[in-house]
Amino acid sequence: MIGLALAYILSTTKLTYPYRVEVNLSQIGIFIAACSGGPAVGAVAGLIGSIQNPPTFANYDAAIILPLLGLIAGVLSTRIKPLYSAIIAWLIIGLAIYITAQSDTIIATQLYWILTVNTYLALAGALSAELATTYLGSIKHVKSEKAKLNQQASEDH
Repeated sequence: MIGLALAYILSTTKLTYPYRVEVNLSQIGIFIAACSGGPAVGAVAGLIGSIQNPPTFANYDAAIILPLLGLIAGVLSTRIKPLYSAIIAWLIIGLAIYITAQSDTIIATQLYWILTVNTYLALAGALSAELATTYLGSIKHVKSEKAKLNQQASEDH
């Protein structure tokens, strides 16, 4: 739930760069949601993050790109660490954008800024997802240990 809320809240924060490139920070919430909740939650977070998406990807519908980003990160995070799954998910999506943009009218400098800024955001999102899932995992571990201790204490009495 935190990742879904972050995806929306951070999608309203826009960063402006040269060549009329605007990006938002929704990737951070998307990666947290995907890596802690799985592929379906990641895809939903991507949809939520695309609501406020600026028109940077005018030719690349954010309602497709961001859910795919969450879906891929969620699938990968079931097999590898969230840090790596988020980075690999962005590399797949970023590479697809780069390849398809070669035949598009987006000028090279604008594409450079889009991919560069989103790569930094993907790294921030990957680190955030790693920290969030590690923290959530440690909370679950502490709770399960407390439950075991309580059960042992009740059995002893």
